[in-house]
Amino acid sequence: FILFWCAQSLVLLCREEAGVISKDRKQFSIFILSFARPKSLLLGTVAPGVALGRVISAVGGWPLHSWNPDVSGKLWGGVLQAVYLTAIIFVIVSAALYEWCIVGLVFYIGFATFLGLLRAQVRGAYQVKHGDLITDLICAFFAPMFTIAQMEEQMDTDTVASAKLAE
Repeated sequence: FILFWCAQSLVLLCREEAGVISKDRKQFSIFILSFARPKSLLLGTVAPGVALGRVISAVGGWPLHSWNPDVSGKLWGGVLQAVYLTAIIFVIVSAALYEWCIVGLVFYIGFATFLGLLRAQVRGAYQVKHGDLITDLICAFFAPMFTIAQMEEQMDTDTVASAKLAE
């Protein structure tokens, strides 16, 4: 995780030094590896679908959100929770047959990809300019519970940009 993150940070640093992106752009409210929200970290480890459903309801952009944001959040939170638990179950079952481990990891990659895309959506909704999609995916793959806690903290301490509210 640290090597991927350092490499991506170097890319962003070079872009800052070249003047392509601003050094003073907005960042998330808390650092990705922050223990400021221990309950959120625990919930994000055991039942990430609960928090992700809340995030999806708040930022929108997912199927059924325009019809009913609460139903959309609960539905997609449930789907993501099911994918997460399926990944864990297949990895545990791999004690009997190694191929199930591969299936479990494929499910985890799907879960982490959706989490990374959701983090990118939160960055867009709250106008967080510090980072990019690659950083979002790296955080989601290697530190999903911290990624969820960071998104929840951003939702609790910031307001959605007016352009997002107009949608």
